[in-house]
Amino acid sequence: MDIRLVIGIYYVCVNIILCCMMGVDKRRATRGAWRIKEAHLLWMGVVGGFLGGLLGMTIFHHKTRKIYFHLVYWFSLVLHIGVLYCLFVLLLGGNILS
Repeated sequence: MDIRLVIGIYYVCVNIILCCMMGVDKRRATRGAWRIKEAHLLWMGVVGGFLGGLLGMTIFHHKTRKIYFHLVYWFSLVLHIGVLYCLFVLLLGGNILS
């Protein structure tokens, strides 16, 4: 199986999961129910769910006033772009799109 496909599937899954987690946590917050730990939401962003986190923040208007969520998700985005660049271009010596 092509490594690009595996990595692509991984990122899609992690981002969908984090976006859904943000929605569930927002719903629970409005109902006063048990919440998802902030650390879990942040770690999902660190392991690759940065876009899902940012999208979840926007769609559900959740954690938008917590500046560290913005910082962690944006930092993670930059970090993952750098890691993917190193992986594909420097280590594999290939074009990301080909």
